[in-house]
Parts: sequence; C-alpha cells; structure tokens
Amino acid sequence: MIHVVLPAYNEEENLPGLLAAFAALVAHAEEPYRIYVVDDGSADGTAAAAEGFSRSLDVRVLRHGANRGLGEALRTGFSAALADAAPDDAVITMDSDNTHSPDYVPAMAEKLRRERLDMVVASRYCPAAGQTGVPSLRRVLSGGGNLLFRLVLRLPGLRDYPCGYRCFRAGKLREAMELFGDDFVTRRDFSVTGEITLRMRRVTRAFGEVPFVLHYERKHGRSKMRVLRTVFSTLRLLFRG
Repeated sequence: MIHVVLPAYNEEENLPGLLAAFAALVAHAEEPYRIYVVDDGSADGTAAAAEGFSRSLDVRVLRHGANRGLGEALRTGFSAALADAAPDDAVITMDSDNTHSPDYVPAMAEKLRRERLDMVVASRYCPAAGQTGVPSLRRVLSGGGNLLFRLVLRLPGLRDYPCGYRCFRAGKLREAMELFGDDFVTRRDFSVTGEITLRMRRVTRAFGEVPFVLHYERKHGRSKMRVLRTVFSTLRLLFRG
C-alpha cells in the first residue's frame, strides 16, 4: 500500500488540481493508495477541498486548530500513516501546491522496493531532471544549500537533499521516529526536510533517487517559504549535525 502525506496550509486553490491528478493515477494503480491531508490551521477552504474528493480517493483529513508549521504537520501525517502501514509499505511526502506531480510516485515506490532502499527522493539534480518557473534567487539559494549538504554529508545515492518529495519505507521511518521521539522533528519551517534526512541517516544508508521535474509555475498564490530564513535555518542545522 502507498500512504501519501500532504501537509497543507491555505492550499484551497492548489489542492484540487493535485488531488484530481491523484484520482486519475489511482484509477489505474496496481495497489491501493491512502492520502492524509494535514490541514495546518488554514484560514481558507483547504479541508473542504480535500473532503470533496472522498468519493474518488481514500482521503483522510487531519486538522490542526492553529498553524504549527511544516514540521508538526509532517509529524501528524507520519503518525497517522504509520498507524495504518505495514513495514514494507511506502510513505510519500510531497507539497500540496501542485508543483509536485504524483506521476512520479509509482517509480519512487518501485525503486524503494526493488533496490531495498529506505528513502527515495524525487531529485531535481540528476540526469533527465530539472525545474521550471522557479525564481532566480530561490534557485540559486536552494542550489547552494544543496551543494553544502552534498559536501558535508556525502550520503550514497543522494544528490537532492532539500526536496520534500520523498518516499520512505514505513518500517524504517517508524524506527527513526521511535529512536528520536519528540526530537524527530524540531523545526517548524522548511528546513525540517534537512532535519529528517539527518534523522534517517542515523538508521540507514540505503538512499536513492528518481529524476523529477519541478513545475513551480503551476502554483497559485505566494510561496509559504521564507527563502532566506529557511537557508540560514538549514545552515545552522547542517553544521550542528
């Protein structure tokens, strides 16, 4: 089974496009999907948008009464998914703003299982990958931060460290969460993706990637990421280990 965790904060405009793409994918899938939308204190109709797909998708809506940040949204989603998951199930995380196409999910899950990996990243930095519509400053800062991660960590099979589009083996993700407890995620902002990589590094070296094209131009509304703050937060995280 494939479990998809979607942290969502004020994504009423973007979420329907993503869930419609999942509905098309699931209609022809060889295994069942379950989707967990974590509404992180949204002030718009994010939860209602997700619930509108309950006939075409196995979708669960989890609500935070106030905005807690990406880290806590991921914790909530992971906890719900792992409560349902078998050890070899796949747990996917991705953005809810429709910039991550679900078409990559089957390849990520297949690679995870075929190569006995524990985390597969949808990578913008391997052959046949890329990104379109990304503002120049964001591209430069993200690329620079990623280069530092590669130089410092040097994890085998991994070239894209910041990307939040990932596939985890449920059993290994559970092991990492149990090892770190409340400290599995401590970051509220987007640097939590790097933090999770550091946590997973403690329990496995079985990482891999599939090529992925990020379509930033599909996003409606302003980005929730404060780029400079995220970069500095990520650097502090990296050099503290």
